[in-house]
This record gives sequence, structure tokens and C-alpha cells, in this order.
Amino acid sequence: MTTMFRDSTTLYPKTIHGDERTTDRPGSTDKEFTAMLMNEELARERIRDMLQAAFDRRAARDARRPRKRVRTVDEVHRWAQSNPL
Repeated sequence: MTTMFRDSTTLYPKTIHGDERTTDRPGSTDKEFTAMLMNEELARERIRDMLQAAFDRRAARDARRPRKRVRTVDEVHRWAQSNPL
């Protein structure tokens, strides 16, 4: 099945099966497709950076967790010593 695109006054068919990038239009280039791939790759890179930053924050949080627990236990212990039942 083909569809027709008007370019000035001439009609050129474009195949809609298989590879959408290919056209039978004279002088057609892959500039738009290349730009799309570049944008997709940049988006993927931003996602990778975001995930890496989240992983780093989680690792830092996990490293702080034992110290936080020790501090909490110390506070509870001090409170218990100062407030006997």
C-alpha cells in the first residue's frame, strides 16, 4: 500500500511497509531520522545519568543508615537513664 505526498506539483509515492525512512522522493535524506536518533540517544543518556544519580543517593543513604541507628539507640538509652520508670 502506498500513500501520496505532494511536493510542489508532483506526487511521489511512499511505501508504508517495512522501513518508514525510505521514500521514493528525489533528494530525500535521512537528516530527520538522524536527528531523531540523536535526540533519542540524548534522552537515553539523560535517563542513565538520572538512574546513576539515584543509585548514588541510595548508596549514600544506606551508608548513613547504621550511624543513624546508633545515634537513635544512644538517644533512647540516654532518655531511659534520665527517666526511670
